[in-house]
Amino acid sequence: MSKTSLTSALFSITAMLSILLCASCSWQKKPTQLISSKPNLLPHTPSTSSATIKSPIAKTEIWQMTVDSTQSRAKVDLMLNPTGPMGAKPSHDTCSLSGMIKLQVDTTSNGEQTLTLLDVKLKNKTAMHMPFSWPFLGAISVDIPVRNLSIYRHSFPNKALVSKSSRVSFQSTRFKVGGIANVVGSGFILSQAVGQRDVNLTIKKTEAINITGTLTKVNGVTTLHIPRAILNDSFNLAGNILDLKFTGNIYATKN
Repeated sequence: MSKTSLTSALFSITAMLSILLCASCSWQKKPTQLISSKPNLLPHTPSTSSATIKSPIAKTEIWQMTVDSTQSRAKVDLMLNPTGPMGAKPSHDTCSLSGMIKLQVDTTSNGEQTLTLLDVKLKNKTAMHMPFSWPFLGAISVDIPVRNLSIYRHSFPNKALVSKSSRVSFQSTRFKVGGIANVVGSGFILSQAVGQRDVNLTIKKTEAINITGTLTKVNGVTTLHIPRAILNDSFNLAGNILDLKFTGNIYATKN
């Protein structure tokens, strides 16, 4: 083979090797380009900051609160409207109250609280004596013995939001009332007209009332204070109308 032919052959082989090497380099680089162009399929984890504020956890609690009989009192006002010319007569007495109040307390994630009345049970812890008298005719006494007047749940349809000033208001609440009053007539006329009898104080459903109060916590003791819970009804006493008004000042506590 001549020197010229040998040189030409070497040049051809070198050119072919260069083409193959370049092709090989291109083939190896393409996967890297394809991989880098694909989206990242790993889930993105958001960064956390030490400045993140944690909100209170939403929760529901059931509170059974005890009526504080040292502070809770009720006033019973009676108005006796007898038939005939005797004229209406008022009388009243007070008593301490015992019992319980059961609440459902819903707390939202921002700390807002809503109360639902689940149950109420109240009883007179002390007796009440309410006398009426008329000159020349005689007297009538109405007595309610200890733990003989009961007030309890009928329907509590609405929840109460605890305001920023700690006030709560339960709308359109209704109660039931049970109890017996001992009635005694004295004097020549009223002893015969009234005598001695028991009057049933049962009220199957009171008129709807709104109950307003406050919910506070001091030194670890939570107190629901309802200063004026008012119930009204009328009863028949030997043909005479006996109007009753119950006003409760209630303190219920939970440790």
